[in-house]
Amino acid sequence: MAHALIKEISDDFLTCQICLDTFRKPKILDCVHSFCEDCLKEYVKPGETTVKCPTCQRETALKQNGVSGLKDNFFILNLVETIGARKKVQHSVDKIPCDSCAGTEAVVSRCLTCNDFLCESCVAIHRTLRAFKGHLVVTLDELRTGKYDGEADKTEPTCDIHAGEKMRFYCKTDGIPVCRDCTVLDHPKPEHDVVNLTDVAEVLGASCQSMITELQQALDSTENDIKAVDRSIVDIQTNDRKMEELVDERVSHLVTLIKTLGEQCKEKVEATCRQDVKQLYGEKERLELKKVRLASTQELTQTLLSRGTDIEVASAFRQISQCRDELCTATGPERTAEQVLHATTEKGEGCDVLQGREEWKTLLAISDMVTRPTVSLPNAAPRPHLHKGQLQHIDDGLDGGQVHDSHHKEVNRASQTTLDDPIKIVMDPDIMSYMKQVNGLEVLDIILKNKSLIVINYVNGQTEVEFFGSDAAGSDPNNALEDFTTLYQKIHHGIVCKTLKLRSKHIPPDDVSKAVAKITEDLPRVMLKTTADKDVMFYGTDREVQEAKTAMCEHLGIAERGRRRRGMDGAAGMPGASSRGGTGTVRFTEWFNHTTKEGIQIVVAHGDITQQSVDVIANNANEHLSHGSGVAGAISRAGGPSVQQESSYHVKTYGRVRVTETAVTGGGQLPCKNIIHAVGPRWTHGREDANVRELQQTCYNILNEASATLKAQSVAIPAISSGIFGMPKQKCAESLLSGLVQFLQRANSPSCTLRRIIFIDMDQATVKVLADTFQLSTSALTSTTDSVSQPPPDQFSQTESRKSHTDQGDKGSTSGGDDATGDCPMCMSGITDPKSLPCKHTFCRVCIDTALSYKSQCPMCNTIVGELKGNQPQGRMNWYTTKGTRLAGYENCGAIVINYHFSSGTQGSDHPNPGRRYSGTSWCAYLPDNEEGRELVQLLKRAFDNRLVFTIGTSVTTGATDTVVWNDIHHKINVSGGASSYGYPDPGYLARLREELAAKGIK
Repeated sequence: MAHALIKEISDDFLTCQICLDTFRKPKILDCVHSFCEDCLKEYVKPGETTVKCPTCQRETALKQNGVSGLKDNFFILNLVETIGARKKVQHSVDKIPCDSCAGTEAVVSRCLTCNDFLCESCVAIHRTLRAFKGHLVVTLDELRTGKYDGEADKTEPTCDIHAGEKMRFYCKTDGIPVCRDCTVLDHPKPEHDVVNLTDVAEVLGASCQSMITELQQALDSTENDIKAVDRSIVDIQTNDRKMEELVDERVSHLVTLIKTLGEQCKEKVEATCRQDVKQLYGEKERLELKKVRLASTQELTQTLLSRGTDIEVASAFRQISQCRDELCTATGPERTAEQVLHATTEKGEGCDVLQGREEWKTLLAISDMVTRPTVSLPNAAPRPHLHKGQLQHIDDGLDGGQVHDSHHKEVNRASQTTLDDPIKIVMDPDIMSYMKQVNGLEVLDIILKNKSLIVINYVNGQTEVEFFGSDAAGSDPNNALEDFTTLYQKIHHGIVCKTLKLRSKHIPPDDVSKAVAKITEDLPRVMLKTTADKDVMFYGTDREVQEAKTAMCEHLGIAERGRRRRGMDGAAGMPGASSRGGTGTVRFTEWFNHTTKEGIQIVVAHGDITQQSVDVIANNANEHLSHGSGVAGAISRAGGPSVQQESSYHVKTYGRVRVTETAVTGGGQLPCKNIIHAVGPRWTHGREDANVRELQQTCYNILNEASATLKAQSVAIPAISSGIFGMPKQKCAESLLSGLVQFLQRANSPSCTLRRIIFIDMDQATVKVLADTFQLSTSALTSTTDSVSQPPPDQFSQTESRKSHTDQGDKGSTSGGDDATGDCPMCMSGITDPKSLPCKHTFCRVCIDTALSYKSQCPMCNTIVGELKGNQPQGRMNWYTTKGTRLAGYENCGAIVINYHFSSGTQGSDHPNPGRRYSGTSWCAYLPDNEEGRELVQLLKRAFDNRLVFTIGTSVTTGATDTVVWNDIHHKINVSGGASSYGYPDPGYLARLREELAAKGIK
């Protein structure tokens, strides 16, 4: 069809972008964009030598004759005529005039060579005359059918300079078609290389085809670049939102931190007060006794003198005289009230802790010392400063000048002191962050002890610590450096770093951020750090880090690697009995167990709700029943796809579930028969009372649904709204208890089927609050006895219920000696089958045997028990002595150079991840070549042979996992640089190394 060609060529292709009409004598620019000649003449200002393309802004130079000198776009011009003719044939309703004669005869054909319409008479002439030989003449019907759409009109363009001359030649020199006259007059040989146009057409066509491929590749590349820029814009906007959220989170953290520091200060002051008051009460009691003895002695002497005989007076005189000498000797109180009061008010104990911390680049200062301005927050508000036992405010001079009191006109003498020549060391940023979070008070003690300043700066990804002296008497920044280094290495020795890989878990970043904030609040002695790969790193002691990782997994509803998702069975340090739920095999830890007079058993337990063999479990759902994370996500994953499918169908059919309402689905692959999806309230400031009532109603609705609708005998309920919904644990516990009481008050009816109600959660802190709240409210649960009932004996493992611990009285845990009548420090239960270690600490035999199977040390005092063996992988150790290497501080002797080498390999059964590859390493360490150094290298050899020097784990400094790392025996890997660079000088290092080896049993 003829309209196929018309459709293929778009109107925009034949439209001038200046006049927005069909091209009239198009001129082509250097950028290959074309425009009408008249349009360009109006577009170019008089006198301009270039024309800027209206489409792409690229400039094209103009010749002397201006726009007229630009090349004609014959292709566009011919295409305009061809398409125009096709449209005229296709759509014209009037007769088309003949282009060859002036007659009125109807047009019947078109010559595609001449590009003319012909009437029937002219067609006969056209085919007869020799001049038209070879011309292609087609009928109008043939044009309409599209039979000749592939044939371009054959009109040969004529020369603009030499009228009527066909352009049948090509000038290679100028790159343009020319006519015969041009080859003689304007493009003569040999200055111009002119060839027949037909000879070069094929070569030019092949070059154009190659250029089409290159242009397509460039087009694809440019489109990809545009998409990359779009992604970058989205990333920047997303990052901006995240940064704003981080700022809000940081501000919230700072507020919480300041409040926490304030509480710590008050606790320290209160502790000092309690100690002093206790001493004064003791002194008062002694004086009261003395007063009684004085009065009785005086009364006896007075009575004897007035009523006794001379013999009786003489007999008692010596004894009375001795009492007089003893009681009347001037012995004042050991510590007067005035002294205690003076010490409390002048010392200002604890107040100065408010001046340090990360908020102001961790500037720590004490009274009568200069505070150097190192504020990193813009427009920071004045911070508190301690002066003569009182909190004041100072403004930081950001130019490094004097610091003036903002509330007093006079300037303290100390504020004019200059701080020159500080001692500077470089530390690991992560360890420093951990110290600030966990060991802030110990750093403060170093400052107070040495009357020095410690300033922490962050420069180019490193942590610089500066130690300044002051003009206070006894200021010793060098000793502050020594104490600080000792604390730093003690911390480095005692902490581990573990990584929880979340990059493949598809957990929303907001859930991770909220979980990190909650873990940091619940476990302040563990530092959490989120990596660029969306993993979470934990810093702290091994036990604290493991507890934090477990809590993180519970909050996110994921399983820890190498652990089954189930309740802990007699876990150390967790009170309660390990019980079986129904007929299943899953055990959980009971913290509260109580049976009402109606025979309904109420249990508070620590465990995994998805593993409980009960008739019904409750789910902490959102209004759209979208189970993505937290408890809801864990239940959905454990129950299989049917849980989410049924939930989505419910919302689609009945609409979203409102707060306090419930929806029921099947249990899927869970042990339970049904799941009650309940929507609890989100904790909202200003609606606290309403939130409490809503959660109470939610709990009641769950229990009523389980009993009245599902006829269930047992139900397990999590701590609804206490997770990411933000309700405080205590408010959550009280609301759940109120909802339970409300249900029990109506449970007298025989129609109540529930016989067992379990409140269960994976968060240990939440479970403790629940258990304590329920324990204090047993009367509200209408119990039949005053004490908490015990579960049947067959439900207990080797520990007893939580009540059994409290029945022990106040005996406490066994801390030493062979007394086995207290609680086991590990399981917190009464000791059964006691076993004492050489350090005199006593435990349950099963508890201590289990602990010793992991590490041959007493859990209480870390005393080595038996021969300690490590899990160091296969490697080699060798050393040699050299006099050419001198260690800073030991310049009078040579050095012992120790080389360690470990190749990469596969972890064994005693390593963290058996079967997984680990990365090898090589280290070089140094000891002084003196008597003590030679003795220590032999001890290190023994430790190496016992596989104690290295282990496989996560690097504290790099965060790399499954690699060979040091195992709490510190080495000097540099000959200089000081303790912070793991080098010399470090006067106390050899003694510390000997202690670390002794802690491993190497003496």
